[in-house]
Amino acid sequence: MKALVLAVALAALAAGIAGAAPEVTVTDGGSLVVKTPGKQDVTTYLFLWYDRWIWRELHELTRIDGDTWQGSFGKREEDGPGRVLFTQSVTREGDTLRLTYEFERDGDMELTRGIFLSLYIPFPDYEGGDVVFTHGPPKTTEDNFETAARGCTLALFETAALEVATDRASTYRLRAEPGRRANLFVRLVPSDFGDRARASLTLRIVPAIEAVRPWRR
Repeated sequence: MKALVLAVALAALAAGIAGAAPEVTVTDGGSLVVKTPGKQDVTTYLFLWYDRWIWRELHELTRIDGDTWQGSFGKREEDGPGRVLFTQSVTREGDTLRLTYEFERDGDMELTRGIFLSLYIPFPDYEGGDVVFTHGPPKTTEDNFETAARGCTLALFETAALEVATDRASTYRLRAEPGRRANLFVRLVPSDFGDRARASLTLRIVPAIEAVRPWRR
């Protein structure tokens, strides 16, 4: 089955190449890939910490039906039983790609800070780009940060950006290593979500937002 593809043509394209707009695709393994002409791909994975700071991550899920995948985070064998099961569903809504997650605890697994989606942003292709918040308080940054918001745009090139938005206010965190890469972490559910939880976020390609701080004018 072909990967689900979302591509939005922009009026102003880099280098004036008609039709060379960025696109968001979903791989057969359920991960997202943002393809920008002439640059490395931005990729995604899911991760969590449990029992304070034990790290687990998932880059590949199992496709179970059309555009639905499943996966699980399990504890290390030496830490005893406990896991979080989940499904990921992908739908297209016009120019928007929507991801919906259903999480379920199975046994004892104490999470630290919740479950996150990470966008891996390779340097030097995207180094120095702005992250502009579109749903929370206006904020731009090129360095490490953590803030609460409902969405942001990530500059892909001068005229285009990736918009990421969650269905409710959440934690957004950027960690950058100059010359190497940056990771934008978006929290899907908090650590105390109980037995079950649902989360949804959307992605789409939009015109780049001018990086200004209105209150400084």
